Amino acid sequence: MIPNRQPRYFSRQVIDAQRFYLNLRKDVVDDLAVMSGGLEKCSPDYDNERTSFAHPCIEFVIRGSGTVRFGEVSHPLMPGTVFAYGPRLGHRITSAPDSPLWKYFVVFTGVKSLRLLACCGMGSGSVGHIAQPERVQSVFDDLISQGLGDHADRDRQCATILRYLVLKIGELYRPADDTGAKAFATYERVRSHIAERFVTLTSLAEIATACEVDEAYICRLFRRFGRESPFQYLLHLRLNRAAELLQTTDTLVKDIAASLCFSDAFNFSRTFRHSFGVSPNEFRRRV
Repeated sequence: MIPNRQPRYFSRQVIDAQRFYLNLRKDVVDDLAVMSGGLEKCSPDYDNERTSFAHPCIEFVIRGSGTVRFGEVSHPLMPGTVFAYGPRLGHRITSAPDSPLWKYFVVFTGVKSLRLLACCGMGSGSVGHIAQPERVQSVFDDLISQGLGDHADRDRQCATILRYLVLKIGELYRPADDTGAKAFATYERVRSHIAERFVTLTSLAEIATACEVDEAYICRLFRRFGRESPFQYLLHLRLNRAAELLQTTDTLVKDIAASLCFSDAFNFSRTFRHSFGVSPNEFRRRV
């Protein structure tokens, strides 16, 4: 049942919805605050056009088809499509009459709201696809559950879930345009190569040669689709392997360092401590 009192940005062309409302004030000063969210089942004639929108919003399609238009560019909507819009961006969302849209949404605000979108590669007006939509759907379901929960800490819990939702979208996000899709496919190929051979890889040049991709382009791909450089990703995999060896074997620290291509045990120990906050020997004692 849709309540009578609801924000003016909700469309009337919705057959059914499960929505929650939290802080709808315009003077929110928190770093991040969820205003509303939910799941909407659109009518066959759903056609929602806005000249602007006051707050950042993420929408995620789980059923049906339609289009979203930002400016003069239209994008198809289908199960797994995710799109975002925000302050002062006009848009038009329409549903296919023979296959009405079902879509999740979350509206949020706060001084870090736009930065949150940027951290997962989604700016206002971006459209992409989620590779495993059920993983994002489960987070939206949890967001709705907490937003409708019978506890006084709803605001903080929903803000925390929103942060996780955006990170999960960033992990599974695929660009919708052909150019972006090809670039992402190259990124996935390079990342898989690193993941499979991180023990023996020694340089970015070696990765570039094996993947037949320019070194500078690899770095641009990781800045665009990842959250760390190729070297940081490689180092993360090596240190996790080191932690596993420290936990499950009696291999000397210096031998673990050598097996993972660190220059010496001192460099390995310093890097390990910087990443995990403890030395390799202390980590082994703790576990």
